[in-house]
Amino acid sequence: MFAIKVRNFIRYSAYLLILGLHALIPLSASAGVVMYGTRIIYPAGTEFVTARFANHDRAPNLMQVWVDDGKGVPPTNAEETPFFVAPPLFRINAGSEQTVRIIFNSAAAALPADRETLFWLNFLQIPPNSALSQQSGTARITISFLNQVKLIYRPSGIKGDVGDLAKNIRFGIRKEKGDYWLEASNQTGYYATFMEDAAVKSGNDTHPVKFDKNVTLAPFSSISWKLSGHEPISSPSTVEFSLIDDRGNARMSKADISL
Repeated sequence: MFAIKVRNFIRYSAYLLILGLHALIPLSASAGVVMYGTRIIYPAGTEFVTARFANHDRAPNLMQVWVDDGKGVPPTNAEETPFFVAPPLFRINAGSEQTVRIIFNSAAAALPADRETLFWLNFLQIPPNSALSQQSGTARITISFLNQVKLIYRPSGIKGDVGDLAKNIRFGIRKEKGDYWLEASNQTGYYATFMEDAAVKSGNDTHPVKFDKNVTLAPFSSISWKLSGHEPISSPSTVEFSLIDDRGNARMSKADISL
């Protein structure tokens, strides 16, 4: 499998470190170290899972890797997350790869047995300082890239098969102040991640779904998205959508809508 950076599913941030002070700023540049795949599934009872990184830069990088609930800040103690990473800090040379192990500590947390729990794998790329800036003794700007990838803990007690996830999402339509909204209800213990290409078909009309980056539907929960256009939604209506599977591939589906 080739290395992919998928912007819809990996959240990017950058830290600006100036004279010991740091601030979080958006950055359009891409980091040179990428991870193979776009998500990690951790089945209950597994001794460990792995994540593999590749350095596409022409220089080595220092990497720090950890798991959290989305804060993007390394935990200060082991109790903050039930996962630990080995090695958590390493150097990755230009053009080389590095594999890390992600290990679940079952004694550290009592997670729900009937549904998945979402965590985030963070990998912070710290590029080397240039020799010129080191020798000059002047103020230096070091830009570090923080990437976050979904890490989903999957207990063995979830009812149903993840392959049937799309069949177990119920859709409905509601009208609010002249706008139409698509409502989705997840009847399963699995997380559903949508591609931002869904549309409602009603007669000869097509209403694209406005996800606004809100593409994750948690287990046993509901969510609503605004539809484009103001034409009435009539029966029968259907929704065409894509869910991301465990391998990061988009799977097209079609479902009837309850009006």
